[in-house]
Amino acid sequence: MPQPTHPAHGSTPAEAVARGGESAAAGVAPRTVEDSRPADPLGWRWLILCCSLLGAGWSALVLRAPDQGKWVSVNAPHASQEVGAATGALLCSVALTGALMIARARVFGRRSRAVEWRGPLRAAELEFRPLAALPWMAFAMLSPAAILNPARMVSVVVASWLLASSDWRWISGRLGSAARRLGSARAAWGVLIIAYVSMAAHLLRLANLRIDSLNARTFDLGIYDNIFFNTLHGDFLGCSMIKGGVHTSAHFDPILGLLTPLYALAPGARTVVAMQALWVLSGAFPAMMLARRSVGHLAALTVGLAWLCYPSVHGVVLHDMHSYALVAPCIVWMVLLGHDGRWRAYALVTLLTLAIREDAAFCVMGVGAWLIAARMQTGRGVATIVMAAIYLAVVKVAVMPDAGLLMENSDEVYAYANRFRRLIPEGGGATDAAISVATNPAFVVGHVISRQKLASFVILLVPLAGLPLLGGRRLVLAVWGAAFIYLASKSSLSYPLVHYTSALYPALFAALPAGMVALDRWIARRPAHPGESHLRRHFAARWVLASAVLAGCSWGVLRENRAFALHTKTPWSLSDSQAKTAAWLEAHSQELGVSEAVTASNRLGPFFSARPEMYLPAQRQDTPWIIVHREELSKADRRWIQGLVASRAIVRVDGLGPITLYRRAAARASR
Repeated sequence: MPQPTHPAHGSTPAEAVARGGESAAAGVAPRTVEDSRPADPLGWRWLILCCSLLGAGWSALVLRAPDQGKWVSVNAPHASQEVGAATGALLCSVALTGALMIARARVFGRRSRAVEWRGPLRAAELEFRPLAALPWMAFAMLSPAAILNPARMVSVVVASWLLASSDWRWISGRLGSAARRLGSARAAWGVLIIAYVSMAAHLLRLANLRIDSLNARTFDLGIYDNIFFNTLHGDFLGCSMIKGGVHTSAHFDPILGLLTPLYALAPGARTVVAMQALWVLSGAFPAMMLARRSVGHLAALTVGLAWLCYPSVHGVVLHDMHSYALVAPCIVWMVLLGHDGRWRAYALVTLLTLAIREDAAFCVMGVGAWLIAARMQTGRGVATIVMAAIYLAVVKVAVMPDAGLLMENSDEVYAYANRFRRLIPEGGGATDAAISVATNPAFVVGHVISRQKLASFVILLVPLAGLPLLGGRRLVLAVWGAAFIYLASKSSLSYPLVHYTSALYPALFAALPAGMVALDRWIARRPAHPGESHLRRHFAARWVLASAVLAGCSWGVLRENRAFALHTKTPWSLSDSQAKTAAWLEAHSQELGVSEAVTASNRLGPFFSARPEMYLPAQRQDTPWIIVHREELSKADRRWIQGLVASRAIVRVDGLGPITLYRRAAARASR
C-alpha cells in the first residue's frame, strides 16, 4: 500500500523522517509541518503594538494642538510644562493600554490553551489596533490644514487601514443576529434608505444655512432659480441675469424643464437646492446595485454608504446649483443597465443623461467606449457613441447661438476656451487643444502633473481606498472626466469639491466593485496565520467604509469641518444677527411680489430670484427696486448707486446693517 504524500513537501512520512535525520546529522534543524506556515509577522506588528500603546496619549497631544506660530513667544517659556504633560499622557496611555492588552491576551491564552505567548498577544494586538489609528484620525479631522494638504491624505489612509485590519469580533459578537441580518438584501436596502434620508436632511439643512447666512450666490443658485421660474411661466430656459436672456448662451439643459413641475410645488432657491441634493444623493442606490453584481450584500452596502459619505458629493450638493451635477447618478445607472443587458431602460437613461446638458454627451460616449472595451455589446457601444455625437452636433448647430464646442465670447455667448488657456492660444478653440495634446505630449504631461492636480486626484481616490485603480476595463469610463478636469488651466475645474468632478467620480464608483474583488482575491492567495482567517472576509469592504467615513469627516461635512471650503463658507448655525437678516430679507421678498423687477447684489440674489426679472448691479437696469449689500459692491457699482441717490432717482426705503433697500422715485422707463 503506498504511503500518503505530505502536501507541503511532496514526500512520504518515512522520507521526511529520513531527511530529518540527515539534516540533524549535518547540524541543520529538520523541517517540520509547522515550517509550511507563513512567517511570524509579529516582527512588524511590534511597531503597530507600540503605536496602540501610545495611541491614546498621542491623540491627547494632537487634541491640545499648540499653536506652532506662537511656539517661540508663548510655549517656549513653558516648554518644561509641555514636555511634562506630554510625558505624563504617554506614560498613562502605555500603562493603562498595556494592562488591558495583557489581560485580554491572558483570556485568549486560556480559551485557546496556547502554550506560547505569541498567539494570544497577536490576538490582543488586533483588538487594540484601533487605538493606533486614534492619532491619525485626530489629525485628519481636527487639523486646520487646507484640504489639499498631503498630511491629511496620509492620515486618512493610515487610519482607515488600521481600522479595517482590526479584529472587531468583540463588537459583532455582541450584536449577534442583528449583525448577521445586515448581510441580507432587505436589511441592506433598509440601512441605505435610512442613511439616504438622514444625509439628505443634513445637507439640506446646511444648504439652507448657506442661503440664510448670505453665503449662497446669484452665480449660480440665483440664476438657476430664475431659469426654473421663467420656464414655469412659459419662457423656456429664460434668465434675465445672463447674456441674451436665455440659458442657451451658456448651456442647453432641457432637464430643467422636466424638473419644473417639482419646482412649481414651492418656487424658490430652497426648492432648487433640495432637488439637486435628492437627485445627486440618489446615486447611492445604483452604486449599491452595481456593486451587488460583483460582491455580497454587505460589501455592496458599503459602496452605497461610501457614495453618501463622499466629500465630492457633499461639495457638489452644497455648491449652489449646477445642472452638470445631475450627471453623476445617471452615469452609474447607465453602467448598471448596460451590465445587466436591460437595453430599453438603458436607452431611456441615456436620453435623460443627454438632456442634462449638452456636454454630458461626452460622459455618454465614455459609457459607449466602456461597452466596446469590455466586449459586452460592441454594436450598442458604437450606437451609444454615435447617438451622443449626433445629439451634441444638433444642439450646437440648431439650438445654441454658437456651434463651437468652447464657443467665442460675444454679447450673446459665453466663452469657455479660457478654462484651457495653456493648451489653447488666444482666439482658438477645441481643435487647437486637440492639436496641443497630440503634438506636444511632454508639455501636456507637465501641465497635468502639478501638485494641486495630483492632490485633487488623490482626494478623489482616498475615500474609496484607491481600489478603483484596480477596476480593469471600467477605468475606460474615467478617461473623459480625467481629461476634462486635469487638462484644464483654471484651478477651479480640478478642485475636488465642485460640480466638475461629476464627470469623474461616478466612473470611480463604477470601477470600485471590480477593485474590491481584485483586492480580496489577492489577500485570499496570501498565507494566513492560525485564527486570523476571519479577517480576510470583506477586508476590501471594511477598508472602503473606513476610508469613506474618515474622508467625509476630514474633507466633507459629516462633521463641522474648517477644511471644507467652497467659494464661500458653510456655516453649521446662524448667529442672532444672521437669523434676523434672513428673516428681514424673506419679508421684503414677499412684500415686493413676484411681478416686480429687482436689482440685487450677488449675496442677496437667492432671496429675490424667483421672479421674471432680477438683475445684478453691473447690468445697470432701471428696475423699480434695488437692494444691495454694501460690502460686496465694486467701486463702479458704489458710484452708480451714489449717483442715483444724489440725483434723487432712487430713495432709501429700509435698511439693515450693510443692506439697503431703495425704490425708484419716478415711474420705470419703458425698455
